[in-house]
Amino acid sequence: MDCINQNQDSYRATTWDSAMSQRSAPLMVVGVWWSAKQASVPLTVTTQMSAARLWQLKALCMQYPGPVSAVLYVGSSKGRVLHENGLLSIMVRQAESLFNAMEIAGRCKLDLMLVREVFEHKEAKIWYPVNQLRNYARLQARTPLIGIIDADLLVSPTLVKQLIKRDVQKQYLRQLSQLSEKVVYVLPAFQTPAHQHREEATLVADRAVSLQKDQLKSWWFKTASSYEVGYESRYEPWVMCDRRSVPWHDHIFKGYGLNKIMHLEHMNSTGYKFMVEPTTFLIHRAHRSTHAKNLVISAKKRQKIAYLPAQPAVPTDASVLPSLGKVREIHQSFTVLQTQRDVDDRKELSLVNQAQGEEEGSFGGEEEDEVGPEEVEEHSVAAAAVDESKGRSLLNDEDGKEESTYAYTQRLGAMARRRMAAGTYEPHVDAAVRACLERLPWWRISAV
Repeated sequence: MDCINQNQDSYRATTWDSAMSQRSAPLMVVGVWWSAKQASVPLTVTTQMSAARLWQLKALCMQYPGPVSAVLYVGSSKGRVLHENGLLSIMVRQAESLFNAMEIAGRCKLDLMLVREVFEHKEAKIWYPVNQLRNYARLQARTPLIGIIDADLLVSPTLVKQLIKRDVQKQYLRQLSQLSEKVVYVLPAFQTPAHQHREEATLVADRAVSLQKDQLKSWWFKTASSYEVGYESRYEPWVMCDRRSVPWHDHIFKGYGLNKIMHLEHMNSTGYKFMVEPTTFLIHRAHRSTHAKNLVISAKKRQKIAYLPAQPAVPTDASVLPSLGKVREIHQSFTVLQTQRDVDDRKELSLVNQAQGEEEGSFGGEEEDEVGPEEVEEHSVAAAAVDESKGRSLLNDEDGKEESTYAYTQRLGAMARRRMAAGTYEPHVDAAVRACLERLPWWRISAV
C-alpha cells in the first residue's frame, strides 16, 4: 500500500493541536499481509483495532470464514522510539503469526495492514483516528459488498450460509448496488454481559439480548424477510453495504464520540433506506469502557447533558417462542464465544501488551482492579492527560481557556449536520485514500 505512505501530508509527530484539528493523522504503513485464499462470499468484513485488541481480531476470524480486511494501529510517544524498545518488531511478528494461523482452512480470508503513529504529546492519544482506519480497511476490500463492524463483534455463521447461495448473492448485489434506491442492511447486534460464566450461556435467549432499536425486538425473531426501519437520532447499527457507492467515513471525527453516528447520519441525509437482515446477527463481546470514553461521558455530565446508555431489551413477547431456530443459533454462538473467552481469561498479557503497558500505560491516575488486553490500548491512556506545564485542561473547559474534547466534537457534529441539511456536506477523506482509489485496480472506476 505504497499509495498510503507516499501521500501523507506529513510524518511529523502528532501534537495536541494537530490531533485536535481537521487534519488526517500521519499514519505510516509498516506491514501488509494479504491472504492467498479465494473469497467464498461477495462480502468483506472491514474493521480496525489498536494493538492491544489483536486478540479480538483472532476471535472474529475464527468465527467468520469469509473475507476480513483489518487495520491494526500502534501508537507511541516521541522519544520512546518503537524500533528502540522493540515494540514495533514484536507487533510485526504478532501480526504475521496471526495472519499465518488464519491461512488455515476454515478460518477467515484475512487482509491485514499494520500502521503506526508517533506522538509529540502523549495526551493526544485520546484522538484515536478511528474513521481514518475504517477508510483504510475499506481500501483493502475487493469484494462487491462490505460489512462495517468493530473488532469486538462476532459474526453469526448464518451470514456465510446465506451468502454462499447464488440467489441470495444476486439479491444483495442487485439491491445494494443500485443508485436509484440506495439501501444498506442492518445487522442486529446482541450483547453479552462482560463477565458471563459458561453456565449462564443457556439463559442467553432470555437475559442477554440487546437489540439496537426497539422496533427490531419482536419482528426480527418472527420474520424470515427483511424489513425497513426508520432512522432516528443516535441510531448506531452496524451495516452491510455496497463497497463502491456508500459514503466514506469523515476522518475529522476521532476518538470517542460521533465517529460512527455521523457516517450513518450522512447516509440517512442522502436517502439511504435501512433494511434489517432477518437471518444474520452480530454478538458484541462486552468489555469495560475505555478511559477516553469515560472522560467524554464525564465532560457531557459537566455540561448538564444527560447520558443514557442503551438498556438491554429482553424479548418477553410470547410470539418469539416459535422462532426456535434463531434462538438456537444465538445460543450456539454465545457458547462458542464463552469458550473463546475462557481461553482468553487463562492467558496472560502477550509480549505486545506488556510492551504497550510499559510504553504507554503509566501516566498515573487510578489503577484498574483488573487488567485485560483491552485496558492497555494506546488511545485509552488518558486518565491523567492534563498538561500542567501549559496550564490547560485537555478534557474540560471549566478553566475557560480551552475547548473540551466533548465540546469540540459536538461543534464539528453541528457543523456537519448544518451542511447535511443544506445538501452540501462532504466527508473529509485524506489524500492517501484518494491516491489509492486512483491506483488500486479494484477501485480505479470509483471515486470518493
